[in-house]
Amino acid sequence: MSCNLLKYGSMNNHSFNIKVSLFFINLLLLSLMILSFPLKTLAQDVEVSIIDVEPYGLSVGDRISGIHADYLKKVLEIAKITYSINIKPYPRVIKDLQDNKAQLSLFFKRSDLINTVEIDKSIGFFNFIVSHVDSPITNISKLVGKHIGVIRDAKYEDSFDKDKSIQKMQLDNYLQGLNLLKLKRVDGLVISEAAYFFYLQTHTQEKRIFSKPIILNRKHNYIYSNKSIGIENIKKIQKANQFLIKSDFLESILIKYK
Repeated sequence: MSCNLLKYGSMNNHSFNIKVSLFFINLLLLSLMILSFPLKTLAQDVEVSIIDVEPYGLSVGDRISGIHADYLKKVLEIAKITYSINIKPYPRVIKDLQDNKAQLSLFFKRSDLINTVEIDKSIGFFNFIVSHVDSPITNISKLVGKHIGVIRDAKYEDSFDKDKSIQKMQLDNYLQGLNLLKLKRVDGLVISEAAYFFYLQTHTQEKRIFSKPIILNRKHNYIYSNKSIGIENIKKIQKANQFLIKSDFLESILIKYK
C-alpha cells in the first residue's frame, strides 16, 4: 500500500513538473515572439518621407516644410493620425517606402512599386520643359537629339521616358538642373510649374536666361503608403485627402511658395 502511495506521489510530482516546464516554455516562446515583433508595428507614429526637391520639400534646421510636406501634414491632421516626418532624395524615398522604413509619401504615379498601396490621387501640376534663351526649344518635336535634365528615377510619361532619341541626364534636384542649364551643359530641363515659378521668385535676376517653357504634360501626385499602415489608416487618409481636394487649401499652399 505504502509503495503504491509513493509511486502515485512520484507520478503526481512528475506530472506537476511537466506542467511547470510547459508553462515556462510557452512563456519563453511568447516573450521571444514579442521581442521579435517589428518595432514599427508597435509604434504609433506614421513615418512620412518627403522628396528633397524644392518647393515640395524644404528643410531649415529641424523644420520641414514645402508643398508636399504641408499637404501631407494637413491630411494626417484631419485624419487624426500622429506622424514623424523626414526629407530625403527621391530614390531613397521610393526605397524606404518599399522597405517599410517610411510609411507614407507623395509623388508621381508609379507601377513598379512593391509592398505599397496607392491610396489616392492628389494634387496635380504641369511639367514644363525649360531651355536657354540662346537656344530655345519651342515644341516637343524639337527634343530629338537634345540633352534634357530629369530628376533621377522620376517617371513622366512613356512617350518621353522611353524615347531613346532624347538624351536624359539624371539629376538630384531642380536647382542642379537649372545651374547646368545656365552653363549650357544641358539643352533643357523638365521641371514642374510650381518649382519653376518658385525658382524665378527666389532668383529674379535670372528670368532673362530662360526661354518661355513648353508644356510636357500635366501629372497628378499620388499618396502612397507601405502596406503595413493598415486599412483603417488608409480609409482615414483617403477621406482627408478628398476633403482637401475640394477645399481651397492647396491654393493657400501655392500662394505661400510662389
